[in-house]
Amino acid sequence: MRLNAEVFSEYQQRRKYFRLAISYDPYHRPEFNRIAIVDGKIVSNVRIVHRRMRIGSSLVLMGGIADVSTLVPYRRRGLATALLKDALNYMREHGYVVSLLFTGIAPFYRRLGWEIVLHNISIAGDVLSLAKRLEDFMDSRSIPKYEIRKFEENDLESVARVYDEDNRSRTCTIERTLEYWRLRLKGSFELGFETPEGFLVALRDDSVVAYIRSKLDEHTCSILEACSLRGFEGAYVYLLRRLLKLCVERRIGSIRALLPEDHPMTWLLIELGAHLSKSRSGAMLKVVDQVSLFRALADELLARIRKSGIASQKKTLAIETDIGVCSLRISESEIEVLEEKAPSPDGVLKADQRVLAQLITGFRDVRTAVGYGDATVHPYEAIKLFDALFPPGNPYFWRFDSF
Repeated sequence: MRLNAEVFSEYQQRRKYFRLAISYDPYHRPEFNRIAIVDGKIVSNVRIVHRRMRIGSSLVLMGGIADVSTLVPYRRRGLATALLKDALNYMREHGYVVSLLFTGIAPFYRRLGWEIVLHNISIAGDVLSLAKRLEDFMDSRSIPKYEIRKFEENDLESVARVYDEDNRSRTCTIERTLEYWRLRLKGSFELGFETPEGFLVALRDDSVVAYIRSKLDEHTCSILEACSLRGFEGAYVYLLRRLLKLCVERRIGSIRALLPEDHPMTWLLIELGAHLSKSRSGAMLKVVDQVSLFRALADELLARIRKSGIASQKKTLAIETDIGVCSLRISESEIEVLEEKAPSPDGVLKADQRVLAQLITGFRDVRTAVGYGDATVHPYEAIKLFDALFPPGNPYFWRFDSF
C-alpha cells in the first residue's frame, strides 16, 4: 500500500480504492501481491484479485489485475510486464480461467492478450425535468404501488437475493457472498463511494423486491446500481421518484445513471428525456486457460445451442487461437471439451485470443469478427453453430465490485 500511495500520490480518490480493495476484501491474501525487489526495496507491484464471475449463467474463476505500479526511477525496465506474466502463471497454477482489469492504457495490456470487453454506459438528465416528467408518466399509467424506504442492515440478505436473481445470467457480473456484501458495503459507506441515504429499497408485502444505490454529491446524483426481482420492475418507477425527491431537497441539479444499456431503468430514464452516451471502456479481459474455460462453460454453451433451435444432431467444432486449440464435441445431452483439434470437425473457428475474449462475453459477435477479418470460420456454413455459441449480449460490471 505504501508503494501504491507513492506512485499514485496525486490521485487522492485512487488512494481510497487501495484501502477498499485490501481492507474490505474478504478474499485477499498476501500472496496475491506479486512484487519486484531491487536492492532490498519493493519497487514494483501487481495485485491479483480473486473473484467468481458470470459468463452467461455459468460462474468461472476470474483473476483480476489491480494496482499495477512501479516507482519512477525503475520504470521502462520491464518489471511490470514480468510481474503480469508471473501473475498469469499463478492464475494458471491455481485454476483461474479468465483475467479482468481496468486501465487507461489499453495498448500496454493488449500486447499481453487482454482486450476490451465492456462499454461505458451513462444516462444523464436534469433532476427537475425528470421529476416533472415522471409524475406525468405515472399519471398516465396504472403502476402497482410499492413502499420505498432507506436500506437497513437487516435488509442485506434480501438485497443479496435480489442481486443474485437479477444478475444470474448477466455476463461479467460478480458473485457476492454475504461476507463480501457486508465488508464491501461497510467500506463503500466509510470511504464515501456511495451515500447511505441514496440506498433505497422497494417493498411489496413487507418483502424487498428491488433496490437502488447512489452517490449524492453537491451538484450530481449518480445511480450506481439498481436491481429487482423478476416481475417487480415497476418498483423502479417509485425508487426513481423517491431518489429525485431527495435530489430536489438537496438542490442537486443533475442525475446520471451507470446502468446496463438494456436495463429497465435505463429505458425509463430515456423515456423521461434523459440522454444515453456509450463508449468503449477500459475494462479488458484475457483468457488464461482456454480448455478449462470451455469446460467451465459447457452447460451454458449447451443451453445456448438448445435455445438457438439448431437441430440436435452430433457436431464437433474446433477453436484455434494463439494460446491453444480445443474441440467441442456437441451432443443432445452434453458438450465434451477436448484438448486437441478433433479429426474432421464440422466447423473451425480461428481467431486471436483477444477476439475470443470479446466473443465469450458477447461484446462482439462472430459474424462481425469474420466481416472485419479478425476471425475465420471454415466451412462458412458452420457460422450458424458459432453464432449460437457466442451470441451478442450486454455484459456489465457493477461499480460496487471495482478493484
